[in-house]
Amino acid sequence: MPVVAFLSLISSTGQAAQPEPKEITSQAASSETTPQTARDNTPINFANWGYNPAPSAHLALVETGRKNVKRGTGVTYRLEISGFPAGKTYMLWTMQSGDHKTFPIQGPYLVDETGKFVCQDQPQPGGHARGRSNCFPLERVSIDIDNYHKGEPTDYMVTSTDGMVRAYARAYPFPIQAQDGKCTLNVEIANTKFTSFVVRGAGFEPGENIKTSSSFGNDATAGMQQASSQGDFTVAIHADMPGKNSGSATFAATGSSCHTTVSYEWGKAAMKVQ
Repeated sequence: MPVVAFLSLISSTGQAAQPEPKEITSQAASSETTPQTARDNTPINFANWGYNPAPSAHLALVETGRKNVKRGTGVTYRLEISGFPAGKTYMLWTMQSGDHKTFPIQGPYLVDETGKFVCQDQPQPGGHARGRSNCFPLERVSIDIDNYHKGEPTDYMVTSTDGMVRAYARAYPFPIQAQDGKCTLNVEIANTKFTSFVVRGAGFEPGENIKTSSSFGNDATAGMQQASSQGDFTVAIHADMPGKNSGSATFAATGSSCHTTVSYEWGKAAMKVQ
């Protein structure tokens, strides 16, 4: 799954002709983790991405603009960040969708007395620059992406280099969503063949049993999911249809107060760049 994501520096006067910023869905990372994951995020990989977010730290992707590009639609985000403690060194990471490769893209950063992220090589009070790095002040970083598909997520993380403080943000430039009342379903592409997906449900009653149905063509599978104490659930599904490489699919979830159904494409039908 090709993905283009790069950073540019927002000018001191701001980006010209941008619409009013609109916050995009940010990831509510699970607080469940093992002691090993909590202390060690080097290397950071898909298995421990999303674990152990710091309760006080906030990270969100805020959309600031869209434009037509050669590959479809380009989307620009800025990072909204607060609540990180001083006295640590931080890096900005991203996770590529589909193959789930993770890599650092900016830093190292320090948090100054005002709570802002500043480059570690920025001159410190009473001293000289601390080392050298290819680093932009985080509040001036602009994230520009294109070549995205429906249901494809973009993920970022800010973490301290000792692995003790981290926060995550996720956005869906072109979401696959459905809503009934307060209940929502969101379909996320999970592999480069567009045959594996993750369905995230939210807004259901805490702890309730939710009846689900997943169908690819005429092949339907019934199941049951228990909502968390926050009323959400996550289920992985895969299109396994011998002799077919494309088609339409649906996923339905029925709780005590809502019935939500979302439709999406899989395989070659899902490969159109937005």
